[in-house]
Amino acid sequence: MEAAHYQGIEVIHSSDPEVINHEQYQKPYYPATGSGEALSPKKRICGLSRGIFWLAVAMTVLAIIMIGLGTGLGVALSKAQNANAYHNNTPTNLASPGPAATPTTSSAGPTSTSTSTNSRTISSTSTSTGAPQPSNICPGANNTIVTPSIGDVQYLVACDSDFGGSGKQDLASFVAATWDDCLDLCNTMNYFQKRADVGCTWNVLGTGGQTPGTCWCLGGADKTVVANEGNIVAVPQ
Repeated sequence: MEAAHYQGIEVIHSSDPEVINHEQYQKPYYPATGSGEALSPKKRICGLSRGIFWLAVAMTVLAIIMIGLGTGLGVALSKAQNANAYHNNTPTNLASPGPAATPTTSSAGPTSTSTSTNSRTISSTSTSTGAPQPSNICPGANNTIVTPSIGDVQYLVACDSDFGGSGKQDLASFVAATWDDCLDLCNTMNYFQKRADVGCTWNVLGTGGQTPGTCWCLGGADKTVVANEGNIVAVPQ
Protein backbone atom coordinates (compact mmCIF):
# COMPACT_ATOMS: atom_id res chain seq x y z
CA MET A 1 0.00 0.00 0.00
CA GLU A 2 1.42 3.32 -1.06
CA ALA A 3 0.98 6.54 0.95
CA ALA A 4 -0.46 9.53 -0.87
CA HIS A 5 1.87 12.54 -1.07
CA TYR A 6 0.59 15.99 0.32
CA GLN A 7 1.28 18.72 -2.16
CA GLY A 8 -0.12 21.74 -0.14
CA ILE A 9 -3.30 23.74 -0.65
CA GLU A 10 -4.84 23.30 -4.01
CA VAL A 11 -7.23 25.75 -5.66
CA ILE A 12 -10.24 24.16 -7.15
CA HIS A 13 -11.99 26.27 -9.77
CA SER A 14 -15.70 25.97 -9.87
CA SER A 15 -17.57 26.48 -13.03
CA ASP A 16 -20.81 27.51 -11.28
CA PRO A 17 -21.82 31.23 -11.64
CA GLU A 18 -21.45 33.62 -8.59
CA VAL A 19 -24.69 34.17 -6.75
CA ILE A 20 -25.22 37.74 -5.42
CA ASN A 21 -27.44 38.22 -2.38
CA HIS A 22 -29.55 41.26 -3.20
CA GLU A 23 -30.80 41.58 0.37
CA GLN A 24 -27.29 42.38 1.64
CA TYR A 25 -26.56 45.03 -1.07
CA GLN A 26 -27.05 48.68 0.02
CA LYS A 27 -27.20 51.67 -2.26
CA PRO A 28 -25.16 54.83 -1.45
CA TYR A 29 -26.95 57.31 0.90
CA TYR A 30 -27.60 60.83 -0.39
CA PRO A 31 -29.27 63.22 2.11
CA ALA A 32 -32.29 64.83 0.57
CA THR A 33 -33.38 68.46 0.70
CA GLY A 34 -36.89 69.76 0.87
CA SER A 35 -36.95 70.01 -2.91
CA GLY A 36 -35.36 66.69 -3.33
CA GLU A 37 -32.03 68.23 -4.52
CA ALA A 38 -28.57 67.81 -2.95
CA LEU A 39 -27.39 70.52 -0.42
CA SER A 40 -25.38 73.34 -2.02
CA PRO A 41 -22.19 74.70 -0.29
CA LYS A 42 -22.55 77.63 2.22
CA LYS A 43 -22.63 81.11 0.66
CA ARG A 44 -19.75 83.55 1.47
CA ILE A 45 -19.39 87.36 1.16
CA CYS A 46 -15.93 88.71 0.30
CA GLY A 47 -14.47 85.37 1.27
CA LEU A 48 -16.08 85.52 4.74
CA SER A 49 -19.05 83.72 6.10
CA ARG A 50 -22.17 85.82 6.31
CA GLY A 51 -22.05 85.99 10.13
CA ILE A 52 -18.44 87.19 10.28
CA PHE A 53 -19.00 89.65 7.42
CA TRP A 54 -21.98 91.33 9.10
CA LEU A 55 -20.12 91.41 12.42
CA ALA A 56 -17.23 93.22 10.71
CA VAL A 57 -19.69 95.66 9.12
CA ALA A 58 -21.28 96.38 12.51
CA MET A 59 -17.89 97.01 14.16
CA THR A 60 -16.86 99.35 11.34
CA VAL A 61 -20.06 101.36 11.66
CA LEU A 62 -19.58 101.53 15.44
CA ALA A 63 -16.00 102.78 14.99
CA ILE A 64 -17.18 105.49 12.57
CA ILE A 65 -19.85 106.58 15.06
CA MET A 66 -17.28 106.75 17.90
CA ILE A 67 -14.89 108.82 15.76
CA GLY A 68 -17.71 111.18 14.85
CA LEU A 69 -18.72 111.57 18.48
CA GLY A 70 -15.10 112.26 19.51
CA THR A 71 -14.67 114.87 16.80
CA GLY A 72 -17.93 116.56 17.69
CA LEU A 73 -17.02 116.60 21.39
CA GLY A 74 -13.62 118.14 20.62
CA VAL A 75 -15.18 120.87 18.50
CA ALA A 76 -17.74 121.59 21.22
CA LEU A 77 -15.03 121.86 23.90
CA SER A 78 -12.96 124.13 21.67
CA LYS A 79 -15.93 126.43 21.12
CA ALA A 80 -16.63 126.46 24.85
CA GLN A 81 -13.02 127.41 25.63
CA ASN A 82 -13.09 130.18 23.04
CA ALA A 83 -16.32 131.47 24.51
CA ASN A 84 -14.82 131.48 28.02
CA ALA A 85 -11.72 133.27 26.76
CA TYR A 86 -13.90 135.87 25.08
CA HIS A 87 -15.92 136.47 28.25
CA ASN A 88 -12.74 136.64 30.34
CA ASN A 89 -11.19 139.18 28.01
CA THR A 90 -14.35 141.22 27.70
CA PRO A 91 -13.73 143.27 30.91
CA THR A 92 -10.24 144.19 29.70
CA ASN A 93 -11.54 145.16 26.29
CA LEU A 94 -14.31 147.17 27.87
CA ALA A 95 -11.80 148.89 30.15
CA SER A 96 -9.61 149.93 27.23
CA PRO A 97 -12.00 152.71 26.14
CA GLY A 98 -11.04 154.38 29.42
CA PRO A 99 -9.00 157.05 27.60
CA ALA A 100 -12.34 158.33 26.34
CA ALA A 101 -12.38 160.23 29.63
CA THR A 102 -9.35 162.15 28.35
CA PRO A 103 -11.43 165.26 27.50
CA THR A 104 -12.49 165.45 31.15
CA THR A 105 -8.89 165.02 32.29
CA SER A 106 -7.77 167.53 29.71
CA SER A 107 -10.35 170.05 30.83
CA ALA A 108 -9.08 169.64 34.35
CA GLY A 109 -5.53 170.15 33.11
CA PRO A 110 -5.22 173.78 34.22
CA THR A 111 -6.26 172.79 37.73
CA SER A 112 -3.63 170.05 37.75
CA THR A 113 -0.97 172.46 36.50
CA SER A 114 -1.93 174.99 39.11
CA THR A 115 -1.72 172.36 41.83
CA SER A 116 1.67 171.23 40.57
CA THR A 117 2.91 174.83 40.55
CA ASN A 118 1.67 175.37 44.07
CA SER A 119 3.36 172.14 45.13
CA ARG A 120 6.71 173.29 43.74
CA THR A 121 6.31 176.64 45.44
CA ILE A 122 5.55 175.01 48.76
CA SER A 123 8.46 172.61 48.32
CA SER A 124 10.83 175.46 47.54
CA THR A 125 9.62 177.45 50.52
CA SER A 126 9.90 174.41 52.76
CA THR A 127 13.48 173.82 51.63
CA SER A 128 14.55 177.38 52.20
CA THR A 129 12.89 177.68 55.59
CA GLY A 130 13.31 174.14 56.86
CA ALA A 131 16.99 173.59 56.00
CA PRO A 132 19.13 173.35 59.14
CA GLN A 133 21.41 176.29 59.79
CA PRO A 134 25.15 175.47 59.68
CA SER A 135 26.83 175.29 63.05
CA ASN A 136 28.80 178.47 63.72
CA ILE A 137 32.26 177.82 65.16
CA CYS A 138 32.70 181.47 66.13
CA PRO A 139 33.58 183.16 68.31
CA GLY A 140 35.32 180.22 69.93
CA ALA A 141 37.56 179.45 66.93
CA ASN A 142 38.60 183.07 66.31
CA ASN A 143 42.39 183.61 65.92
CA THR A 144 43.19 179.88 66.11
CA ILE A 145 45.56 177.92 63.86
CA VAL A 146 44.22 174.77 62.19
CA THR A 147 46.08 172.09 60.26
CA PRO A 148 44.05 169.99 57.76
CA SER A 149 44.56 166.23 57.41
CA ILE A 150 46.58 166.52 54.17
CA GLY A 151 49.31 168.93 53.13
CA ASP A 152 51.62 171.20 55.11
CA VAL A 153 49.71 174.50 54.88
CA GLN A 154 48.27 175.84 58.14
CA TYR A 155 45.41 178.33 58.37
CA LEU A 156 44.50 181.19 60.70
CA VAL A 157 40.79 181.35 61.51
CA ALA A 158 39.23 184.84 61.61
CA CYS A 159 35.57 185.35 62.58
CA ASP A 160 33.32 188.01 61.01
CA SER A 161 35.88 188.46 58.26
CA ASP A 162 36.24 188.10 54.48
CA PHE A 163 38.85 188.36 51.75
CA GLY A 164 39.18 191.56 49.72
CA GLY A 165 41.72 193.37 47.59
CA SER A 166 42.43 193.58 43.88
CA GLY A 167 44.55 190.42 43.92
CA LYS A 168 41.72 188.14 45.09
CA GLN A 169 40.93 185.20 42.76
CA ASP A 170 37.59 183.35 42.94
CA LEU A 171 38.45 179.66 42.31
CA ALA A 172 35.39 177.70 43.46
CA SER A 173 32.08 178.10 45.27
CA PHE A 174 29.62 175.59 46.78
CA VAL A 175 27.35 175.15 49.80
CA ALA A 176 29.15 173.32 52.60
CA ALA A 177 27.29 171.79 55.50
CA THR A 178 30.18 172.36 57.93
CA TRP A 179 33.24 174.55 58.28
CA ASP A 180 35.52 171.51 57.95
CA ASP A 181 33.95 170.62 54.57
CA CYS A 182 34.68 174.11 53.27
CA LEU A 183 38.26 174.18 54.54
CA ASP A 184 39.10 170.63 53.37
CA LEU A 185 38.02 171.28 49.77
CA CYS A 186 39.94 174.55 49.47
CA ASN A 187 42.98 172.94 51.09
CA THR A 188 43.05 170.21 48.41
CA MET A 189 43.70 172.93 45.82
CA ASN A 190 46.87 173.89 47.67
CA TYR A 191 47.86 170.23 48.02
CA PHE A 192 47.23 168.92 44.50
CA GLN A 193 48.16 172.13 42.65
CA LYS A 194 51.31 172.65 44.72
CA ARG A 195 50.08 176.00 45.96
CA ALA A 196 50.08 177.84 49.30
CA ASP A 197 47.89 180.90 48.60
CA VAL A 198 44.39 179.39 48.55
CA GLY A 199 42.21 180.30 51.51
CA CYS A 200 38.48 179.98 52.15
CA THR A 201 35.51 182.09 53.20
CA TRP A 202 32.49 180.40 54.77
CA ASN A 203 29.30 182.49 54.84
CA VAL A 204 27.78 180.74 57.82
CA LEU A 205 24.87 183.18 58.28
CA GLY A 206 24.05 183.63 54.58
CA THR A 207 24.61 187.37 54.46
CA GLY A 208 24.36 189.31 51.22
CA GLY A 209 21.48 187.11 49.96
CA GLN A 210 23.66 183.97 49.79
CA THR A 211 22.61 180.53 51.03
CA PRO A 212 23.81 179.88 54.59
CA GLY A 213 26.96 177.77 54.41
CA THR A 214 28.16 179.11 51.04
CA CYS A 215 31.88 178.38 50.74
CA TRP A 216 34.35 180.29 48.55
CA CYS A 217 37.85 179.08 47.68
CA LEU A 218 39.94 182.20 47.02
CA GLY A 219 43.51 182.50 45.76
CA GLY A 220 45.95 185.31 45.09
CA ALA A 221 48.98 186.40 47.06
CA ASP A 222 47.80 190.05 47.30
CA LYS A 223 44.37 189.43 48.84
CA THR A 224 43.61 191.10 52.14
CA VAL A 225 41.37 190.33 55.14
CA VAL A 226 38.45 192.69 55.65
CA ALA A 227 35.60 192.78 58.17
CA ASN A 228 32.32 191.05 57.13
CA GLU A 229 29.85 189.97 59.80
CA GLY A 230 28.57 186.39 59.55
CA ASN A 231 31.57 185.15 57.54
CA ILE A 232 34.60 183.12 58.62
CA VAL A 233 37.91 183.02 56.75
CA ALA A 234 40.89 180.67 56.82
CA VAL A 235 44.04 182.58 55.95
CA PRO A 236 46.91 180.38 54.66
CA GLN A 237 50.12 180.84 56.74
